[in-house]
Amino acid sequence: MMTRNRRRKLAGQAILIMTLSIVVLTGLLAIAVDGGMIYLDKRRLQNASDSGALAGGDATETLPLRSYTSIHQTALTEIYHNLFPGTAVPVVPVGATATYTAYALSNTYQFTLTANIANTTWDTYQVVITEAHTFFAAQAIGFSSSGCTINATNTTNAFCLQARAKMWAGTYPFALILLDDQNVQYENLQLNGAPSKLILHDGGAKGGAISNESMN
Repeated sequence: MMTRNRRRKLAGQAILIMTLSIVVLTGLLAIAVDGGMIYLDKRRLQNASDSGALAGGDATETLPLRSYTSIHQTALTEIYHNLFPGTAVPVVPVGATATYTAYALSNTYQFTLTANIANTTWDTYQVVITEAHTFFAAQAIGFSSSGCTINATNTTNAFCLQARAKMWAGTYPFALILLDDQNVQYENLQLNGAPSKLILHDGGAKGGAISNESMN
């Protein structure tokens, strides 16, 4: 027959096991909820940085070279369309330099946009997005003391989640040779930009050559 002391010991062990089980289950819940949210948020930031880098990189290829202001504005517009659909896009100030930093949603987002326009090598455009990602269930297992600081604003119960993308861009040189001395429907090309060149031989009767050097 089980004694009273034996029953008390077993009851105490059951309470301890139940308490440990609750802690374990809470930890698994935190991993499932916050881990899933982190994964989804990371993908969202990466998609926005990818689209911003592609848009900014494409803008650097326009000839003649555009200002940094218009290049950054193009990238920032794509970022906002991905992260905050329907939200007004901030205006990049005139005179923005090669690296421009913007903030959103009470300093919980930071966008660092960097254009590198080289004369003899590849042009690049990089987007780095940082977000103060807030914990939910993880606060129950000791993550409540962490924080993320963006532009001197600290967001508690959060950590800094970041995504980046860089596009390598360049305008490939090409030459187009035109050979048509019979069909009157095909006139000489109309070129934009300066100094664009069209070299004709024999008064244009034998076609010509065109290069994309210094033209739109």
